[in-house]
Amino acid sequence: MVRISTKTTFLLVLFTFALIYRLMFMHWDIYPSGADIGLHNSVLNSITTSGGTDFQWNFYQMGGGFSLTFPGYHIFVSYVVLLTGLPNYIAFSLSVALFSSLLVLCSFLITRAAWSESAGIIVAFLVAISRFDIEMLLWGGYPNAAALTLIPIIFYLYLERKKFSDFSLICITGFLSATIFLAHSLTSVMFVSITILTLFSVMVFSKRLKINRGHIFVWILPLIVGFILVFPFLMNVIPAYLGANGGTFTGGVSGIQQALLSTRVLPMEWILPLFGSVFLFLLFSKKYHQKFLSIPAILFMLWLLVPVLSTQGYLVGLYVDYNRFLYFVILPLIVLIGLGIDHGSSFFARIISTYLTLTKKHNHIPKNPTNEKTRLTQRFSQKNLYIGFTLAFLIISFLTIPIFLTPFQGRTIQSFYQVMTDPGYDAILWAKQNTPNDSLFVSDALYGWWFSGFAQRPTLSAVDPQFLTLAREFEPAQVANNLLDTDYVIDNGLIQIREDGGYLDRHNPIFLAKLNWTYFPYPFFHFSNDKVTIQLDLGNNSFKTFELSNLPVLEMSIANDSTQAQISIKKGNN
Repeated sequence: MVRISTKTTFLLVLFTFALIYRLMFMHWDIYPSGADIGLHNSVLNSITTSGGTDFQWNFYQMGGGFSLTFPGYHIFVSYVVLLTGLPNYIAFSLSVALFSSLLVLCSFLITRAAWSESAGIIVAFLVAISRFDIEMLLWGGYPNAAALTLIPIIFYLYLERKKFSDFSLICITGFLSATIFLAHSLTSVMFVSITILTLFSVMVFSKRLKINRGHIFVWILPLIVGFILVFPFLMNVIPAYLGANGGTFTGGVSGIQQALLSTRVLPMEWILPLFGSVFLFLLFSKKYHQKFLSIPAILFMLWLLVPVLSTQGYLVGLYVDYNRFLYFVILPLIVLIGLGIDHGSSFFARIISTYLTLTKKHNHIPKNPTNEKTRLTQRFSQKNLYIGFTLAFLIISFLTIPIFLTPFQGRTIQSFYQVMTDPGYDAILWAKQNTPNDSLFVSDALYGWWFSGFAQRPTLSAVDPQFLTLAREFEPAQVANNLLDTDYVIDNGLIQIREDGGYLDRHNPIFLAKLNWTYFPYPFFHFSNDKVTIQLDLGNNSFKTFELSNLPVLEMSIANDSTQAQISIKKGNN
């Protein structure tokens, strides 16, 4: 009979909890939250429609056209659907929740190999409740979540290379590297950058680290093997990134560039603390490895530093969604918190245990005490104290640190990202069954992505430019925005006058200017009738007060010529 250790049981319980916790939020309102699942389903349907060979064409997204969504995760889900017969959206959510939950076990392995087993258990629990990992699932970043799970597995195998033959290590890590290359572009860039910089740093400090350079050089071979395994795909997609679509990342599409710079640049209040925390790994290396500089310290420092520095890519002319880099920071940051909890719990447990031991000797406590207080004191062993402090620190972290997710916060975030409802999905099914295959639809940004993927019809979605990754998508998104935006009264390319939302008969014009430093018009004047109070003097110290918004509109006119435009609104009582 196989006996399962307490540690293994605890980790399996954590894994199960993480899986249930993620699925609970994803399916709180039946349908998975987020709009990106529609994009992923359109990729899956395009692959199966093309016979599984054309990975660079999406028949439905943004009216159909060239696509740079890496297909690895979608190929995996297509086999899940084929083998199980599950609805596509269920197959997507179950698969990605499983990958995200596996990160709990992977984080334990990498932390145990790099630091200690006790810290690994703490980190595993923190990963199970990680807000950013769960939020990635809620908005639909499925390929990114799946690829992020593979990085700690590869680094774990690197650190534990003595347990494997060189051939086995290179084959396994090469296959996993190829999987990352096929699954997600940004994850591939981050993984390769961290690995190469770690290799270079270790080779520079090889004498101080007292290791053979050839020992660490094996880290580069899996990258080469992985590149060879997916060479045909990469040879098609890399020129596309650097060619016609390269302007999207270097500022060639000014609308996307301006939208990114005005909405997706991270504040320095976030960047500076993250940058400063990098060097804490040196201190923990001194505690766990008895030296400041070690391979785990270098690896985790660069694992945190590379994405933090990448958030400042706009300084060198690279334009991407800088918020995406935060997802690569989370695991090393959680490891840092876990090391802090492990060290703090050990420190306080050791201090109290030492104090109790000295007190016991001073008071000459007998070997077989009968006093209840004395017996209770003896139960405070260093191990029990460590467990108590660890639980206390974990609870405090769970409730106070914003990178961890409580159920109440999770429900709020889930409702923010929720797109699909029963009527909305019924409309998708109706369109799929009752419209020609080449019908063209126009929709808002979020529902449009669901519609294109699940109705399998070319759809123009009114997506803001900062969420676009292809130059070809910019114009269709603008067309959809122009067709659906009916709230503006005047828009001459410089000045825009529009209603502030709600009903047209409210007549609360807001004036906006189009500036050269932001894509979105900047509001500078607003009638805001709801905030205007009128007081009438009726005489004899009698007054009447009412809101301007309560007065009906008597007359509204617009006059304009080549030099000016005038809008007049008369309000009053009858």
